[in-house]
Amino acid sequence: MPIYSLLSSSITSLSFNHNHEVERFTKEQEDALQLLTSLEYLSFLKCGKLQCLPAGLHRLSSLQTLCIQHCEAIKSLPKDGLPTSLQFLHIIGCPSLKSLTKDGLPSSLEKLSIIDCPALKSLPSHGLPDSLRVLHVEDDGNSEELMRQCRKLKGIIPIIID
Repeated sequence: MPIYSLLSSSITSLSFNHNHEVERFTKEQEDALQLLTSLEYLSFLKCGKLQCLPAGLHRLSSLQTLCIQHCEAIKSLPKDGLPTSLQFLHIIGCPSLKSLTKDGLPSSLEKLSIIDCPALKSLPSHGLPDSLRVLHVEDDGNSEELMRQCRKLKGIIPIIID
């Protein structure tokens, strides 16, 4: 069995950090990501020119946590959606992010953090999943429209941190 097959089936955590050159993933890189069948945690930190997350994220069936932090060029989450296993989604310091997902967030999502994303004006039009227990948004750095929507959810979502 090739070594990359052994590695890909055992990796549970992967971070892409401080890459200021890459604008998008290649097809080969996206295909390689699909081999990480045990991946539970995925992070993108300070990837300044990254315009979009890799395609096929929705196929990562073990992914529980997705963190997108200080990725200034990302405008939206993947149009194919997010994994149905996702429990924690943290989006911090993404000033170009204009939308979450058109088809809504996964029904497994328990915690959503949105901090310092001024271009994000609204929550998904389909609403938030019933599984959501914690919504963490902060006044500082988020749009007033988004904050207004989140305030209306007090009493509906068990914990709202603002």
